[in-house]
Amino acid sequence: MDLFNETQKIRHPAAVALTHMRSFLAEEHPQQQWIIDNLLLKGGISLLCGKPKAGKSTLARHLAVSVARGTDFLGRKTEKSVVIFLALEDHRAMLQQSFRNLGCDGSEEILVHCGSLSLGTTKQLERLIEENCAKLIIIDTLFRFTRCHDLNDYSSVLNALTPLSDLARKYHVHISAIHHAGKSERADSLDSVLGSVAVHGSMDSTLLLSKKSEFRVLESQQRYGIDFQPTTLLFDSETSRVSLGIPISDIEIATVSQEIFDFIANTTAPVSEKEITDAIGRRTKNIRKGLRLLRDDGTIVRTGSGVRNDLYRYSFPLKS
Repeated sequence: MDLFNETQKIRHPAAVALTHMRSFLAEEHPQQQWIIDNLLLKGGISLLCGKPKAGKSTLARHLAVSVARGTDFLGRKTEKSVVIFLALEDHRAMLQQSFRNLGCDGSEEILVHCGSLSLGTTKQLERLIEENCAKLIIIDTLFRFTRCHDLNDYSSVLNALTPLSDLARKYHVHISAIHHAGKSERADSLDSVLGSVAVHGSMDSTLLLSKKSEFRVLESQQRYGIDFQPTTLLFDSETSRVSLGIPISDIEIATVSQEIFDFIANTTAPVSEKEITDAIGRRTKNIRKGLRLLRDDGTIVRTGSGVRNDLYRYSFPLKS
């Protein structure tokens, strides 16, 4: 079976239909609705991307259980819904144990497929959505489902992903797919998404999961909704549960504050912001936040009026 031809039949592409601006502006549409508040849009498609062993599948299972129960997911409200979970890479017994660890008792409306799939599965998925009234579909992994042979070819990727996007919009469901990041470290996190730019460009939301030496970090970039700012995640190896940790911005400010403290501790006279910036080489924005933090808790004091000939200077308070 030819997957491209099969998916073309599913899409039913419409002819060009022009609407005058007067009529277009008069159209009434329901407000945006969310499976996960301001993160995963009904009628949308998202990507959960990360390197192998970063915790993508664990996070996806946590997402499935949260939506099936209608409980918060990483601090954001969910709409309780039927979930279809396509685990195309998992061993059945291990997947079962993972859901048991999450506290599943069989009452959750999660419909699981475990193992590989044949070609032409988009039409099968459409039927399953109709039959089960599912509102969240999780695919692990994306290109085991689409069978796209060249991830770096823009046209091939677009042809593979467009039927999923059309399906999400047609049935007002959300389709969340797991995908791998590239091996190299790249400055822009979006560049870590493996394959053509069409992979990220086709998504309404891209969630990026990275594993640092001390912690894992999740962030998102949204076409709609509110970006999930880079935040550490806590993974419980026994329960498979995931919880929010500390925003990366807070960790950065804490690190800068400690560096400011250490620098001032090794000076004999009050120092200016420029001297501190030149010494520790951090961004001015973070330097100022670190200084404010240290001033607010009384660790350092500021003198001077902040004008050209009387700059603010920072030092430890005099001991009485």
